[in-house]
Amino acid sequence: FEDALGTEEGIVDLEPSGGLGATGVGIQNLSLRFDDDSRYRTVARREALTANLEVSSVGRGNLRGSWQVSGPSISQGVGFRSIGRISRALRGAGVTVIETPRLPTSEPGNYTLRFVEDGADAALTEIRYSVLGTRTAPGFALVAPEPGRGLTAATEFRWQPVAGAVRYRVEFMEGRDTRRIAAVDSNDSDARLRAFTRARLRGLGDVYWRVTAFDATGGTLAVSAARRLGATGILR
Repeated sequence: FEDALGTEEGIVDLEPSGGLGATGVGIQNLSLRFDDDSRYRTVARREALTANLEVSSVGRGNLRGSWQVSGPSISQGVGFRSIGRISRALRGAGVTVIETPRLPTSEPGNYTLRFVEDGADAALTEIRYSVLGTRTAPGFALVAPEPGRGLTAATEFRWQPVAGAVRYRVEFMEGRDTRRIAAVDSNDSDARLRAFTRARLRGLGDVYWRVTAFDATGGTLAVSAARRLGATGILR
């Protein structure tokens, strides 16, 4: 260092800043999804439900934050509350998957799950789910295909329209009311499967389908009973 009084030499410890942040870890991407890899789920009351946070990072440091949920079963039904915390060491470049605690499903309605990092002003990522008050609705019936009928690329799925519904979701499950395999959205009371959806169903055993009706706010109006599909090995 040099000033008006002369020149001095020495060793100074410097703390780097920027780039990777104060913790020394840089978050490249965050992806929050449910346990079936979707960003929206419809579940029954008290059904077990979790989600996974996938963190792509570089550097070394700690990720700290909280899981927060809003919905009807939250205290007074207003705002978010924490259902658990994260404190995870991240080391080097890579992907870390962190599972949430079991999510609240005790009351029917619409819920939002988000992850908020300590010190952040807003959620880094969030997803939504609906809890059903009932599994079926009077007058909401599936029309086609008939139970057990074999599937082809031309198979059309049809159901009775629901008053007030602006969107429908056709869900395919491996076994009745178990793990969801695929889903298709439709604005009308019919839908066809695209090639990538047919590929997910090909060669499976018992596959069932059901339809959920949503209103303009995204609220669940009704859910049909599940119906068994025919052989999926012939899909093309």
